[in-house]
Amino acid sequence: NDGNQGANVTDNVEFTPWLNASTDNNGQPFAPVTNSSGGQFASIQAALDNADNGDTVSVKTGTFDESVAIKTSNTTLVGAGKDRTIINGTGTVIDVPNSGTDNVTIGNVKATGGTNGIHTQNNVDNTTIDSVLIEDLDSDGGIQGIYIERDSSNVVINGTTIRDLSGGS
Repeated sequence: NDGNQGANVTDNVEFTPWLNASTDNNGQPFAPVTNSSGGQFASIQAALDNADNGDTVSVKTGTFDESVAIKTSNTTLVGAGKDRTIINGTGTVIDVPNSGTDNVTIGNVKATGGTNGIHTQNNVDNTTIDSVLIEDLDSDGGIQGIYIERDSSNVVINGTTIRDLSGGS
């Protein structure tokens, strides 16, 4: 209840959770994560798992305690801003794990908490990383802010900051 809206409820109230609701009063989805196929999701990974070729997965402001894998070509993962959409993962925070998953764009998010910020597999072409903050990665082993494996081409990195990486104790 935002700002004393509505009246007290006494009984027999039907509640429709945000996940089943289509839009709020301004025509915007309630769900924290949506994809351009019309899906509404509570997690980024669920939206990515249900993304079709060419979809944009849009993530609202918030902290999402998960690591994510982009497995569909021509997918865009976009947050509300690198200081507003935080993906707090373990291991590799944002992964493009499949060879041949081309034309992926990652933008306006912060990747934190894992051992690797962003990783792309062999033969992943046309990857764009735009306005991403990668910070506070930690591991007793190797740490990579962005790790692009061999035989990948046309990787574009714009407006991206990598900082506060530490290893070992």
